[in-house]
Amino acid sequence: MNAQDNARAGGSLQWATARLFKLFGGWVRCVDDPADAVWLARTSRQLGWHVLHFAEIRPDSVLLDGSLVHDPHGFPANELTRALLEDLATTSGDHVGVASALVDLLRSQIQALRAVCDPNTDGALRRALDFLMVDLDTARSEQVRQSAALPAEIHFVTPVGQQC
Repeated sequence: MNAQDNARAGGSLQWATARLFKLFGGWVRCVDDPADAVWLARTSRQLGWHVLHFAEIRPDSVLLDGSLVHDPHGFPANELTRALLEDLATTSGDHVGVASALVDLLRSQIQALRAVCDPNTDGALRRALDFLMVDLDTARSEQVRQSAALPAEIHFVTPVGQQC
């Protein structure tokens, strides 16, 4: 990956982990089962830690597109993902099933990104992805409900070689 790809991946994952942190944390009070609430709270907290990590490793070269460097909160991989997650935030229903599906989707997209990361030049990003995968694997192993169906258009990571 080049520096632009690395910055896009880091920025989109910073935004995604922040958005899921808020989304899952907000759903804690919406569930009746204490086990569901604990799972949502724990997963939210773990995702929140990764927001800072992705912010720290984003390249900040003056040679990068300004939007990749200057947005301190990261940015969604695409605007459709932003809209879909906003809709999910206000929709009542199976919050834990949707959260489980979002964890599964994020895991699969991170696995695809890890496959294109260069072990040397993308080392910081790769380590951040590895740490996030550990937490997502833990969340997945502790899931208390089946995953719900999600729109196929949700992309947490900007594809390598593409603009946001």
